[in-house]
Parts: sequence; C-alpha cells; structure tokens
Amino acid sequence: MAKRKNANSGRGSKKRSLAAKKAARTRKRNAVLKRRKKQKHAKRKRKATIASLVQFVQGELKEGIVGDLKSFRISSEADLRSSVTFHLRKELPNPKDSKWRLSTGLRVQKQLVGKKPFDEVDVVLQYLANPTFKEYTPEIMIELKETKSLEMKNVKDDIRKLEGFWKRKICRYGFLIYLCREVTDEQELTEMALRVVRQAYLGRVIPIIINANSRMTHSEGVLFDKRWEQSKHFEHGKSTARTAARTRKKNRKKKQ
Repeated sequence: MAKRKNANSGRGSKKRSLAAKKAARTRKRNAVLKRRKKQKHAKRKRKATIASLVQFVQGELKEGIVGDLKSFRISSEADLRSSVTFHLRKELPNPKDSKWRLSTGLRVQKQLVGKKPFDEVDVVLQYLANPTFKEYTPEIMIELKETKSLEMKNVKDDIRKLEGFWKRKICRYGFLIYLCREVTDEQELTEMALRVVRQAYLGRVIPIIINANSRMTHSEGVLFDKRWEQSKHFEHGKSTARTAARTRKKNRKKKQ
C-alpha cells in the first residue's frame, strides 16, 4: 500500500511539474506576443507622427515663419532658427510622455574610418527609442539659410548635404528652408531649387523657399526696411539720448 501511495504521489508531482512548465511557456509566449503588439503599435504611431510633422513643416510652419517675418521677428538666420524651433516645439507631442526631441546644431559624423570630421545640422527632430539616449534616430533634418538673394551655391551645398544623410539612412526627410528677398517670384525660386535635387531624392529632400518680397505688400516692405535700419546695430549713445529726452519731458510735465 505504501509503495502504491508513493507511486501515485510521484505521478501527481510529475503532472504538476508538467502543468507548471506548460503554464510558464504560455506566459512567456503571451509576453512575447504582447511585446510584439506594443512594438507594432509604437512603429505605426511613429510613422504617423513623422507624416504629420512633414506635412506641418511644408504648411503651417512655412506660414508661421511668414507671420513672424511680417511681425518683424526675423531679420537674421539666428532669428529664423528661433522662429522654426518655436513653432516646431509647439507641434511636437507632449514631452512628458513622448519619445520625440528637438535639437539644434546637431553634429553628425561624416565618415566611419580615418579622421572624423562632423557636419552640423541646424534643426533636427529626433526619435528616442529609450530615455537613456543609447539609441536615437534623427528622423527629420532641417537646414536654414537667410540671405538677401537666393544664392544657388548655398542651395546646392545644403541639398547635397541632406541627400548624403538620406543616402546613409541617417534621416528619413531633409528640408532646406531658405528665406530671401528677391525680385523673382517665390514659385519660380522654388522650382529653381527643386531642379538641384537629384531624381533619387525627390520627395525626401525638400527645399522650401520663402521670398519676403512675394509675401509682403509694398507698405509692409517699406516698414520692414525702416525697422531693420533702426535696429540692425545697437548704439548705446542713442539709447541714452532717448532716455534723457523722456526724462526731460517727464520733468516738464511735473512742473506744469
């Protein structure tokens, strides 16, 4: 009887062990499926965000820059960068629960062997796979230029740089935002810049030309020129003289 009881106990223990192993395999398989489902969802969300940002850069961002230009917030390339980053930060998902990050002046390694010079990119939208920065992808790269006339050498240099990044799979999209003040119509300038982009990169490397003269009325242009002349250099003497004049005026009112 004792031997039979021990044998039954052994078989029961073996069954429980097999059931536990089966349950462990099931839990592991479910965990893998759950992780894959989560990764697929994150991938779809990432692609949707990229598509939304690309559309924003070509539409609302461009109009935001024009608005800042008319409000005399842009009179240099540094001002242009400030405008671009301001509007992009507002468009990015909430940083508290997002893996997206905006960088300026990102240095990108040119080559893998020998000396390692770097190219600097004005504005970059990056996707961080984890919060430790061990893995991140510069999805969208933006080069900026602000000159009085559209200089085709600048256009070609920046477009070739962005083409190189896309070819090496460093970024998904590259934009050149060029602000100028030309007599030529903005659409014609855009077509000139598009002709510089090589066939293989069309739709991935995108020039955006903003011609201030096409975007402002004559009176707006005259006012812009006047304000630019007044503020292009800060002269402490003029500032002090204005302050003194205001003080004298204020004192005269008090005496009256």
